[in-house]
Amino acid sequence: MSREPPPASARRPLLRDPHARRALVQVGGAVREQGDPTLSAQLAEALRVRAGEDDATLTHPFHAYPARLHPGTARALVRALALPPGATLLDPFCGSGTVLVEALAQGLHAEGRDLSPLAVALAEVKTWRTDAAARRELVRRAYIVADGARDALRDGARFDAPPGEERWFLPHTLRELAALRAALRREHGPIGDALRMLLSSVLVKLSLQRADSSAERVEKLVPPGAALHRFAYKSKELERCLAALEAAAPPGATRAVAEDDATTLETVADRSVDGVVTSPPYANTYDYADHHARRYVWLGLDDRAMRAGELGAARGFRDPAAGARRFREGLALHCVALARVLRDGALALVVMGDGAAGRDVLRADEDLARAAEQAGLRVAAGASQPRSAYDDTSRRAFAHAPRREHVIALTRRGSAAAPTDGDSP
Repeated sequence: MSREPPPASARRPLLRDPHARRALVQVGGAVREQGDPTLSAQLAEALRVRAGEDDATLTHPFHAYPARLHPGTARALVRALALPPGATLLDPFCGSGTVLVEALAQGLHAEGRDLSPLAVALAEVKTWRTDAAARRELVRRAYIVADGARDALRDGARFDAPPGEERWFLPHTLRELAALRAALRREHGPIGDALRMLLSSVLVKLSLQRADSSAERVEKLVPPGAALHRFAYKSKELERCLAALEAAAPPGATRAVAEDDATTLETVADRSVDGVVTSPPYANTYDYADHHARRYVWLGLDDRAMRAGELGAARGFRDPAAGARRFREGLALHCVALARVLRDGALALVVMGDGAAGRDVLRADEDLARAAEQAGLRVAAGASQPRSAYDDTSRRAFAHAPRREHVIALTRRGSAAAPTDGDSP
């Protein structure tokens, strides 16, 4: 018999999990502004958010994702575009959907693209428009799946785990996850998609992988039954998150998420985008494909395109000069794609941080400005703030000038940027 908890109220306040991973945002230091003074001031304000400030709202708390854009920054930048309700906002590096969630809350049509099938699946769940009945059914199905897996294991059933995953899980956890995975094959539709993201959300914490942002193997104490309990209990958090999103988003707010390469944006029509808010991967900082390896294999997702085309991946900088060249070439192609899809006068607000290739510094604002110029775009405004170096190599590279994080506003050259007042929608 399913042990279903009572449903959560649509307006129940979200409670912060003290162990939840927050957005990777560092703050401090004077903000340097350039270009249009009104717009640059709005960009500067978006950089000044602090980790923990209003980031446990809507569906943002659900599912850790390394280096996601801070929700407060995303919210401020979406507002800075001042788009009318129903306008199309694109995030071509949508990741877990932070920008898309904020766009929905502000009544826009949110278009998300990402090369990672995991990112697309997660962003779709975090932007799922639901009613109370669907949310209750989600929780009910989660507990039925967990109870069914528990009963099957007690009856002696055996389930296959993905090859090689025994290295990453304690034996009892591996059996529980394998039972959940088998049960989820029978779940379909939006609820089935959400249930698979519930499994994805607990995998790393249950594994011997150090953290979402580290592929190092460590020792952990994971008690028997933890996988089944956490899977089911996590559904209540997702219920609350989806209820909060539904309470915030106007009825006409919609979304469309798809796999696509940001260097081509083949699924986005010419001149169809009213505004862009996005944060491309920072050069030589993360390997998203490696960080999410557990999730790819357990969910049966194909990561080959992601591994081949991930922009700025740290693994591509083993030869620093070649890695820097590929990163700049990818950035240039992305700007060409942006120039094609933006409507006249539309703004693209891009968040990027400086990187290092060996001892050479990759200044994100300079690289982006050069790529934009070649693509027929221009920098309308910008804001930059110092950030700390993230490892020994980075500290050496930035010994004489600080690493900075930037928000750059681009528009098509020869067109006036759309006016911004920061108050609408």
